[in-house]
Amino acid sequence: MLWTTRIPQQAWNPWLELEQFRGQMNRWMADESVALSSPPIQLWMNDDGLRLTALVPGVATEDLDLSVEGDELTLKWTVRDEATIDKARITRRERRSGTVTRTLQLPYSVDAEGVRASLASGRLEVDLPRAESDKPRRVEIQSN
Repeated sequence: MLWTTRIPQQAWNPWLELEQFRGQMNRWMADESVALSSPPIQLWMNDDGLRLTALVPGVATEDLDLSVEGDELTLKWTVRDEATIDKARITRRERRSGTVTRTLQLPYSVDAEGVRASLASGRLEVDLPRAESDKPRRVEIQSN
């Protein structure tokens, strides 16, 4: 007599498949687009405003565009391709060229007229003062 063991099949779980797909997409995005197109950014906040720093090595001031509208900051830059070398061909390319745009949602509205930015040694520093209309105010309570 031959004994067989029957393994019960699990029911199809669409949520498990979606979770596996999300994991694959996250790994793909981490490997490619995020690492290559987004500069490392730090954002500090206090009651008076924000300070943003971003590393954009090799980007010239004229290739960098910064705009602020309400509580959104858009950073756009162009990475130019290097000049070619006569009678040589590229055997490996790890740097991309082209235009990249990144928009950040800020924690509060900023005064667009007061924004100051500087670029030195591939480090962009942006000071974003908080809009007066968005600053916390103390409300005096009156007694009857």
